[in-house]
Amino acid sequence: MTVTWFDPGTTARWHYPENITFAFYQADHPWGPWSYIGEKSAGDFIADKRQRIHRWYGPSLSPKFITYNPDGSVTVILTFSGQTWEDKPESLYKNNTLPVTFYTRPQPKEAETVNDTEAQYSEGWAHRQDTTAGDFRDDAHVTTTLGAYADFKFTGRGIEILSEKNTGMGAAEVLMDGVSQGTFALYQDPMPALYQVEFYRNMTLADGPHTVRVINRSEKGKRCILDGFRVYGETDFDPRAQYRIINRANGKALGGREGTAEVGQPDQHEGTALQWKMESVGGGFYRITNIQSGKVLATSEHASLGAPVNQHAVRDDPHSQWSISAVGNATFSIINRANDMGVSSTDTSVTNSVSLAWYLGRDDQKWEIVKVR
Repeated sequence: MTVTWFDPGTTARWHYPENITFAFYQADHPWGPWSYIGEKSAGDFIADKRQRIHRWYGPSLSPKFITYNPDGSVTVILTFSGQTWEDKPESLYKNNTLPVTFYTRPQPKEAETVNDTEAQYSEGWAHRQDTTAGDFRDDAHVTTTLGAYADFKFTGRGIEILSEKNTGMGAAEVLMDGVSQGTFALYQDPMPALYQVEFYRNMTLADGPHTVRVINRSEKGKRCILDGFRVYGETDFDPRAQYRIINRANGKALGGREGTAEVGQPDQHEGTALQWKMESVGGGFYRITNIQSGKVLATSEHASLGAPVNQHAVRDDPHSQWSISAVGNATFSIINRANDMGVSSTDTSVTNSVSLAWYLGRDDQKWEIVKVR
């Protein structure tokens, strides 16, 4: 197992990277051949919307600190350098550690991310809205009341519970179908404030309905925050459902006038021009059809890097077929079957089109797919 690092964006000044990415590889022998496992960026770890600079570099997986988990997964300590921290904002270099878990068998497919507003809350919780730091949907529920709880019902084979981690946090107990899973620390120091952190994860549930309860076990006024839930276990996108496809970089939805594709304004998310059907065509590929126009997302036959992605009449060639892969933090890459390039938002003050680009893990290449109905 090995890990590399790169900056997927354009560095305008030294050293101000847009979003350092760690990529993980595995091999049976130290000399290879190596196969790609997946990647995580600083933005995925921190879910930060304040445009802080993340100078992460020099990652290494420590062979000394390896934990074999009961579910067959393996947790390894990742060490790396860099970053500007809140406690020493003038500091450029620090040594850091971060646990990374690798799963030795296929995991349930991510079905959807559900906002904290879908849970049922006891007294003692406050709904914190319009946050701009990094919470899912820019809101969260927070409590300092010891014993305050929240219940969430879902159907699936796995779940992650999202919160924040920082110096002002306490702890939360999790009950799954009435059985305690233990108490989990939300306090973290001296790391920067983290958002959309999955502090509890369970991928071994029986397929069906479940209820998870989160109980505040914080002391001395420490906070317990609930930010949302990732539900796992859906076998595929529902071909009867309608979805919004929202760009992570600008929060705008994919859609547009008939014959074109673009990213629309957030207040347009309910319009059928910005809603899509996801139909499997086999082999892990999908046809993405606009609800209003009835046309499919596609590229031209000889499309190259930077070429526009538009809506075309329904057809069954590779230029209108897409692989959709989870890339972290409830987002997906959308890669064309014919040319292996992905859908990227080029939203600027001049244009708001979408175009083809090699997938590099940038936020403008990541899309949240949300079921409308």
